[in-house]
Amino acid sequence: MHTTPNEAYVEMVTRYAEVMAADERAYLGYHAWEVFYGTPAGDVRLPEGYTAARARRRRRLLGRQPQDRA
Repeated sequence: MHTTPNEAYVEMVTRYAEVMAADERAYLGYHAWEVFYGTPAGDVRLPEGYTAARARRRRRLLGRQPQDRA
């Protein structure tokens, strides 16, 4: 069965919630996950506090922090 991106997102959030309901310590593991985002300049790790307003600076982010490439 093919799902839309929104359906897939809801499915994954639901699964994460089920895991955390079964073991509250799972939140700590999920909270520490790093987030990577694909850009035309390459995949980058989004720093804590990242906002969409900063998206235009992704090339500079890659240049300053090459270790953040996926």
